[in-house]
Amino acid sequence: MDQNVGIVYKNVVIAYDLGAKLDLKRVCLHANRIIMHKQMPCLIWRHKSISATALIFSSGYMSVHGSNTLVLARKAGRQYARLLQRQGYNIVLSSCKILTITGVISLPNRLCMSKVTCSISCMYEPEIFPAAIFTLDRLKMLVYSSGKIVITGLRKCYLPMKIVSIIRMLLKC
Repeated sequence: MDQNVGIVYKNVVIAYDLGAKLDLKRVCLHANRIIMHKQMPCLIWRHKSISATALIFSSGYMSVHGSNTLVLARKAGRQYARLLQRQGYNIVLSSCKILTITGVISLPNRLCMSKVTCSISCMYEPEIFPAAIFTLDRLKMLVYSSGKIVITGLRKCYLPMKIVSIIRMLLKC
């Protein structure tokens, strides 16, 4: 790709197995800024000094989202686990799995959407949604006429070659 074009990660979502069953009401009573979700049996915990949000389930499953890098997401997960340990739970972070990474690429120029949609098979209905939607396996790529490209569903911190070739083609449009 062009050296002016780089991906900026906006949201990294990581899942942890805490290795212990949790009493959500007890966790909620001993911490601040926690919301008990009404439709899902989980806690939404947004700590003031941790730069990410945690969804904590009574089964011991924790999902951390809202951080910009993989390192910050792992650090936030460890911090939430440490806060649960201070409440008396025997927490062991046994598995850490990347669920999804969202990235944004800003192209240096605007795109002509008629050329983009003719050259690559995609879904584009400007009356419904202002972006062309490309689907590649589990990845979704939203291409806007302003030159912004949003990629969701990444599992690793690099772009697959299919997406790189599409972005190179979009740079030529």
